[in-house]
Amino acid sequence: MPDFQILAQTFNLETWKAYLHDLFPQANIYTDLQYIALPANNIAENGGKVGELTTSDGKKLGIYHINLKENTNIARNKAGTRGLLRSQYSLNDDGIIATYKQGNQWRLSYISEINTYNP
Repeated sequence: MPDFQILAQTFNLETWKAYLHDLFPQANIYTDLQYIALPANNIAENGGKVGELTTSDGKKLGIYHINLKENTNIARNKAGTRGLLRSQYSLNDDGIIATYKQGNQWRLSYISEINTYNP
């Protein structure tokens, strides 16, 4: 059973990657952050892909981390932070798990635009 105390701790990428590996043993967690080009913005410094996993129903989820600029209000930029990875979850992945870090605050998001019909 995973220890969810990590969600209340100060964010550390290496600790987060180890936690993801424990939580999703089937995931491919990269040794190094694979930096990606972010769209032009005024809220993020940089970001990249941490890993990827395939769910039991065959969906591909990318795992990303974004470092936000110091002047970014993490609580008030949900749409802006989501937009930073739009090209990833609309073209490359079925959904994403993303962490956004700004100073000593961080946010965890799951983003997907998969639509299904269950008659």
